[in-house]
Amino acid sequence: MAVREHRGSHLRHKLISDLSKVLTYGLFDMSYEGDYMEFKADDEPETEAERLERERAVNEVQQWNWRDDEIWIRDALVTIVAGKAKYEDLPYCEL
Repeated sequence: MAVREHRGSHLRHKLISDLSKVLTYGLFDMSYEGDYMEFKADDEPETEAERLERERAVNEVQQWNWRDDEIWIRDALVTIVAGKAKYEDLPYCEL
């Protein structure tokens, strides 16, 4: 559905946002103590535990069953989960 929407559309943004929440909740350890979460700087290197968690998440997505016409979705999700894509890089249809 998001692919069929133009970049910048409210629906596309909402769909991608909701998908990222589901993926984050389902694939990554989002538990933390306290009432807030500290975010590291982008230039701070990943810890070994974070790298392993990311690898496990990528492996999980790759193990899901995909039909032949859905392989591009798997590839896009792997790219996102691996942290190698920006919003602008995600696939879309130009109408």
